[in-house]
Amino acid sequence: MTTTGTDRPTRPERIDQIIPTIVEHDAVSNHTFEAQRLLREMGFASEIYAGVIGPGCDGRVRPLAELPSFADGRQWVLFQ
Repeated sequence: MTTTGTDRPTRPERIDQIIPTIVEHDAVSNHTFEAQRLLREMGFASEIYAGVIGPGCDGRVRPLAELPSFADGRQWVLFQ
């Protein structure tokens, strides 16, 4: 995590989520979509990445292999 001149952590630019499997209308999947909506509303870039993308999630979820990695603290990752 990067810090400011006062050694306080800086706010990340993005908070992405990883979920093993995502399907439309599943409770954990719905929670993941809602968390993404709230994160974006708060001004963060936010994408969802999954190992298995079920029906109804095309265009809303990216394959896990596409998850970018930033070593400078700009990105936080949540595992659902």
